[in-house]
Amino acid sequence: AAVETRLEAVEAHRSAVEDHLEAFETRLEDVEADKAAVEDHLENVKADKAAVETRLEAVEAHRSAVEDHLEAFETRLEDVEADKAAVEDHLENVKADKAAVETRL
Repeated sequence: AAVETRLEAVEAHRSAVEDHLEAFETRLEDVEADKAAVEDHLENVKADKAAVETRLEAVEAHRSAVEDHLEAFETRLEDVEADKAAVEDHLENVKADKAAVETRL
């Protein structure tokens, strides 16, 4: 009877160890799945970061192009203002010449 009781206890312990091992294996699978999900998320974050950096570079290039365009516009505006002043001076000269011609007539 003592041997049978001991045998039952050993069997119960073996069964408990198997249950524990099965639970451990299930938990290990869960951890591996979590690890895979975290690694996938990390890859997505890296891809998002690269996309943001690329977009930031494009925005910076656009900003630089806009600044260049604005500078060219300001230069052109200065040229137009200088041309306007030259035309106005020429117009004054023409008026003076006309007045001189009319005076001589």
